[in-house]
Amino acid sequence: MSAELLSTAFDGLRNWARLQTQADSPGLVQIALAGIHIALRAVASITCVGGLVIGFAGATTFVVGPLTKSRGLRRRFYGEDDRHAKKKALAYNGVRLTLKKPIDSLAVRGRVIALLKKEGSCSLLRSRVLSAAEYYFSDASDEAVADSLIHHGASGVHEPAVWAAAAEALWAEGLPLRIYVTERGIDLMAHHAIFDGIRGIRLLNELLGNLGCKGAIKPHMLPSCVLACSAHAFARVLAFERPRGTLSARPVADACYHASHYIRVPTELIKRVKETHGVGFAPALQGLILYALFRCGMPPELHVASTVGFKSDWLARLGSAFNHYGAFPISARDDTSPQAVAKQVAKKQRRTGMVAGFPCLLANASLGGATSSMSDLYKAIDVLIGGGPLIMDPSCDYDCYRIYKFSHTVPIYILYVTICDAVDISIHTRVPLPGIDAAFTEALAYMGKPTDTLEHTLPHVPPTPSTPA
Repeated sequence: MSAELLSTAFDGLRNWARLQTQADSPGLVQIALAGIHIALRAVASITCVGGLVIGFAGATTFVVGPLTKSRGLRRRFYGEDDRHAKKKALAYNGVRLTLKKPIDSLAVRGRVIALLKKEGSCSLLRSRVLSAAEYYFSDASDEAVADSLIHHGASGVHEPAVWAAAAEALWAEGLPLRIYVTERGIDLMAHHAIFDGIRGIRLLNELLGNLGCKGAIKPHMLPSCVLACSAHAFARVLAFERPRGTLSARPVADACYHASHYIRVPTELIKRVKETHGVGFAPALQGLILYALFRCGMPPELHVASTVGFKSDWLARLGSAFNHYGAFPISARDDTSPQAVAKQVAKKQRRTGMVAGFPCLLANASLGGATSSMSDLYKAIDVLIGGGPLIMDPSCDYDCYRIYKFSHTVPIYILYVTICDAVDISIHTRVPLPGIDAAFTEALAYMGKPTDTLEHTLPHVPPTPSTPA
């Protein structure tokens, strides 16, 4: 809002006051109008200065980000990409998608080649890592690039020792991606500096030719990060919702402790919470997960960060070249049922969700000290939860999905994907979660009931046990 516009508003207000007020108290009117005029002028000045500052910061971010680091043959990681690149081999994520039918490996190779042709010289599949600071795009033929990425046979990424050896080998080779094709599944080893969660999920659907099927995430469907940037919500987070997690400070007998749990829950029970309690799918699912965690010896309050994926537009590339996601914090307290926890989550997501775009938009500026980095956010939270739909078309014959993540900053890392009528939840933790399977069984007994009171005569719907493979 400019000073001229505010001045016009003031003139209209002054004329209105003259019409409404007679001459019996002109002095008070003039004093009041003078005060309003000064206030409006002050707001105009602050707004103009703020606009200049924001414009300068945006231009500076662009210069020190994409303009200088994403040009030429040798390119530099920046923003959130840089944070993950500094982890080197530890930033690889293992992913496994199992199908109900055999996979045509030649068709997978053909789709990789077609994707390379479609995306051109700067395809993510052509990216190669030079160091923890630099990368480049290979100029090899499409067929050569495809053959360098695809490996036929088992990956072993579910085993920590095998995962670690594969990660070290890929990092030494400069490959941020390896595609393992088995008889009934596809495994990925993908480096987080280049492939975030959304891109990994999309790649699986592309490899299997299912990107056009129901439920598959398409690039144009994602929102722009700038749409999730609310100054009011950001101020609220700074004042009242700042993460204050305590799990990182908890002593663990084994400092290298790590465990993984894999849970499957029916989507129907999650959807039913909307009918019975007016809570959407994401907060209902998070309410279920958090309620189960509270039954595993967690403190009565957990600080949570929920991740959101964004479109890879030029605004997102101001923050990072590849990692286009953000996170927003909430705190949740233990309650009498998953639905009660879900109501808390839904309420707090409405209050703080509109800060999710800031980490994506300002990731590059954060590493320069302009704002707190996502690394600092992760250190202050207890649980990171992210996820979304993988596929909703039963004809695709997807069976189950798991992510294998054996190195992470946050104490408890959770990723979920929806496959038709089930939600696959991968839980990776640096703190013990005793009785996690029983806790989910108890939580599911509540879901879909018209009240928050557990009726023990109602049938329980047990989750799939957390088997390691």
